[in-house]
Amino acid sequence: MKRIVIYARGRLLNRYIKNIKWKEVIVIADKSAESGEIYKNKAVIHPDNLVRYQYDYIAVFSDRYFDEIYAELVGSYYIPAAKIISWRAVTGVNIPKFEFANFLQKYLNSDNFVSILDCHPSPIYQTFMTKESLSEKIVRLDRIGQCGCPVMKNLYDHKYMDLANVDFSFYDLALLWEKPEPMEIIGQIMGKSRSCLILMNYAEAIEWDIDNKVNILKQYGNVQLLKNNLGCIIKIEKKSAEKQFNTRIYVVTHKKYNIKNDDLYKPICVGDNYYNETYLSEKNGDNISALNEKINECTALYWIWKNTKEEYIGLNHYRRYFYDSNMRICGNFLCKETIERQFEKYDILLPSLSRTYYVLEEIRRSVSDEETFKRGYEIIRSRIEEQQPDYIAAFDSVMHGHREYICNLFVMKRDIFEAYCEWLFSFLIDVANQMDVSRCTGNSRRVIGFFAERMLTVWLFRQDLRIKELPILKLF
Repeated sequence: MKRIVIYARGRLLNRYIKNIKWKEVIVIADKSAESGEIYKNKAVIHPDNLVRYQYDYIAVFSDRYFDEIYAELVGSYYIPAAKIISWRAVTGVNIPKFEFANFLQKYLNSDNFVSILDCHPSPIYQTFMTKESLSEKIVRLDRIGQCGCPVMKNLYDHKYMDLANVDFSFYDLALLWEKPEPMEIIGQIMGKSRSCLILMNYAEAIEWDIDNKVNILKQYGNVQLLKNNLGCIIKIEKKSAEKQFNTRIYVVTHKKYNIKNDDLYKPICVGDNYYNETYLSEKNGDNISALNEKINECTALYWIWKNTKEEYIGLNHYRRYFYDSNMRICGNFLCKETIERQFEKYDILLPSLSRTYYVLEEIRRSVSDEETFKRGYEIIRSRIEEQQPDYIAAFDSVMHGHREYICNLFVMKRDIFEAYCEWLFSFLIDVANQMDVSRCTGNSRRVIGFFAERMLTVWLFRQDLRIKELPILKLF
């Protein structure tokens, strides 16, 4: 018997209340829970109290907010991603095949998949009639398995009886719609494809012990386990045969949070309110940590500049990461393979451009005190005019314009990173030291930080760089 936590009360829970095996439910978690509340003879608790319980899975009873709830459970409440499942897994409600096919359509249009091998059985065959309706980017779509209807030649270019008969040299993507048995078949598929998606519903994933299988699949490439309200998706990317870039994305945090920490992502603590001995600290080495209250994550930027040597440098926040593609799905973090592929064509990876009423007005609204805002603006504009006069026109254009790259998120080559930091800190440290915020309260103390956040956009105005924009994941 599984021990289940139900997360979120609402219409879905009420609709499928009779489908639930209530003997398996140990508690219900909801942020609106009141002290002593009971529902179906089960205690209703705030998510803060989940640490008091032992359970196998948390079933999220929401489709619309599944991604947001998932992110919050993992980030704020330290719930292992392996324990988070959709409500469908505990109600026995099957997923209509067209929903998975619609998800796949969005995924295919999020990247440049030109050649695809569709492994039987497939919702594509049951949902689409033409290749163009699936994705106009696809040049070649092949299928393994019988395809009896003549009209399906509008969808598939070639049909093969089995994998051994496939004579195409190398696909961009292979699709597998069930658990691979035997597992060795993945090795055969990856021999013919750059990447592979394995899609299955939560009931199948749990039965298959998907988390342990993911570790086994790592022998075939870089593996990511993605989740959404429909099911689980295993994404496998072939590792490059060439020497990989020396790449590091530093994740800035000033508070306790469940942060990615692996070969690519490395957390760094800033400020005086939080320290983790397993993370990097900006207080070691050459640093300007004393200015963190004024310029925020720019103190981490300075530390990275002065104390690291990686060939490619990235900056993320504890609650903001780049998605690996335009497909917004839990777990789809930017990976090394994608970074290497992007830098074949681009010089810098940035978040999707933000468009606002006026950038200067947006900063004004972020600062609670008008005089502090005016003083900060005067100081930073004056110092740029003195130290970087060639950029004053770019500064004015950004401040009085509608475009900005926010949050200080990026991945860039080392030489570009060095050039940006040389420029930025030629005036920013002086600005921070000149700005007195001792009598300020709230966000007014961060006025220079708000301006500093827009300096990358200012600098880019005078650079001849090839920019790739990626969506960002915002955790709660």
